[in-house]
Amino acid sequence: MALTDWDTPETPAWWLLELGRAMAARSKVLSEYLDYYEGNHPLPQGLQNDQAAIDAFKEFQRKARTNICESVVQATVSRQLAIGVTDRDGNGDREAWTWWQQNRMDSRQKKLFRQAGSSGIGYLMVGPHPRDARRPLITLEHPDEVIHSIDPATDEVDAALKARVDHREGRGKALLFVGDKLYRFRTTGSRAVKKLSWTHTAWEQVDDEEVNPLGKPPVVQFERDADLGKDPRPDFWAAKDTQDRINMSILNRMTIERYAANPQAYATGAEVKKDFDPITGLEIPQNPFRRGADNVWINENPEGKFGHIPAADMLNVIKAHQFDFQVAFMQTRTPAYLLPGGDLINVSTDTVMALENAHVAKVNDLNTGYGEGIERTLSLAAAVAGVERDFTEHSVRWRDPRQLNPAVVADMGTKKRAMGYPLTMVAEDMGESVQRVERLRVEAAAEALFNSPEQPQSGQQQLPLGPLQVRVPDDLQGLV
Repeated sequence: MALTDWDTPETPAWWLLELGRAMAARSKVLSEYLDYYEGNHPLPQGLQNDQAAIDAFKEFQRKARTNICESVVQATVSRQLAIGVTDRDGNGDREAWTWWQQNRMDSRQKKLFRQAGSSGIGYLMVGPHPRDARRPLITLEHPDEVIHSIDPATDEVDAALKARVDHREGRGKALLFVGDKLYRFRTTGSRAVKKLSWTHTAWEQVDDEEVNPLGKPPVVQFERDADLGKDPRPDFWAAKDTQDRINMSILNRMTIERYAANPQAYATGAEVKKDFDPITGLEIPQNPFRRGADNVWINENPEGKFGHIPAADMLNVIKAHQFDFQVAFMQTRTPAYLLPGGDLINVSTDTVMALENAHVAKVNDLNTGYGEGIERTLSLAAAVAGVERDFTEHSVRWRDPRQLNPAVVADMGTKKRAMGYPLTMVAEDMGESVQRVERLRVEAAAEALFNSPEQPQSGQQQLPLGPLQVRVPDDLQGLV
């Protein structure tokens, strides 16, 4: 059926076109982000103003692009790893983490964080698995195909759209979630669709509205540290202009290097042929001198002279180039020891920690927001599995983003244990995963049981366990 009420606010057809057009507009911005992330920056133009000269030197200009944007994102993502989820009492939620691992999210989470770091936003969608309706299916979604709307009253997702071109059928398909309702759309006509159009004549509703069993849109957004009232930006965006300046600096350096290899020369007193420009009629001198290992220049004028123009000073250019790198890493809070060509040699551990403090703080800030997204994802997964569970007081455990010396970590754990900290809490502070902490809890309890200080009394039976002879206390006899 064709779209109806497409111009009436908050009808399904209105939501389809509203979100679709917003997604199409955002895709243009995301394309610019992707170009910078992949190193496809605008070509530095140097001092060339003539289009023909620009075209002739494009390949030379491409070599001047040095991509720091990807390095900035990768430096952050390398410190991000969710290693478990715990309830309000700090106990690991094995069932929730099983859903996470069944969808290979313990490894695929890096792709999610990389997407959010490179474009400012990433998405997860949750639904029933096609082969098992009670098994949650968690999928990564690209922001070119998914978009959401936030209810300003509750700050929750009230509508979401997933739209893409199905290349098998050659037509566009869309899933629209509004509250607890689900709508399906497809493009009209029989011609193959290569790009989605967001006009009311391009779409038709496939079926009547369906009830969304999850009760709310199953889309979870992972926004990178967006300020109030502003769209999220990629991790490197603060250094965008600096990236362009670095490319320009490298182009200037390459130009100087090329000039130093083939310095510009001049000749006085030499007669040269002249042609006339057919358009302007001006005389154009023809240069008879060509540089080369097998070329010799001859000037028949006894008063003639040869000379060359000295090259610019490379040292100042390199210093400016290094300064721009430092500015870029400062703007993005990236550790200074990752700078190319840096002079940080044989520095102490304390110095390294001081240099990365801002970076660690940035990672912790991002993990706080991403942790909320993971909790919302697991809440939707619980709804799919038919499990009633409140994840509002759950916490996501992250690997420590600090690069600590193992000796320092061991010393910290030893001192905390001496102060009376429980062993499991010390293990958490040392960066152990939730699973290893649970295993440590069980093994510590078993060790405490088998190392009971009570000595066997005459007439009491000892129960063997392997090669060991362990006495089991009377109050635990029925449990063994």
